[in-house]
Amino acid sequence: MITPEMKELLNDSRVVEEVNKHRWYESEKKKMDVGFEYAFEDWHRKYALNWMKEHVSLGKIETITEKIRKVFGRRIV
Repeated sequence: MITPEMKELLNDSRVVEEVNKHRWYESEKKKMDVGFEYAFEDWHRKYALNWMKEHVSLGKIETITEKIRKVFGRRIV
């Protein structure tokens, strides 16, 4: 299930591009279209944390730790 916090990531076109790549790879592996929702949930579970560490600007109001905590709902050490 895609939560409102997860949906917030989709406002970034770079995330959408990454999810679409992931969708293509997963669809090729399964030899069928896995769909955007499945691809996003899978990408989020496997790659979002590292992607955010690499790409989210620290110059914004929220720090990366606050953003990650909001999206993942847990404390990051």
